[in-house]
Amino acid sequence: MQNQGQNSIYKVLKNYIPKNVLVKKNKARTWKYGYNDKYNLVIISKDGTLGDIYEISNVIIGLPKTPKTFVNQKEKKENQ
Repeated sequence: MQNQGQNSIYKVLKNYIPKNVLVKKNKARTWKYGYNDKYNLVIISKDGTLGDIYEISNVIIGLPKTPKTFVNQKEKKENQ
């Protein structure tokens, strides 16, 4: 039988960055867009936060933090 993990194109990296660093930098929104030398990852978050971290073909990518609430622009215009 094949190992299930071998067939995956990506994997989610848990605890790649220490939790205290992640919380502190997310609160201050100080993550810079682009490549981060210190943690060897590419950050594609323009709002300065970092959420899930994925490894895709040996490239580590940091996604923006998921917002707690979502406001639909169409509903927002209708309520005005």
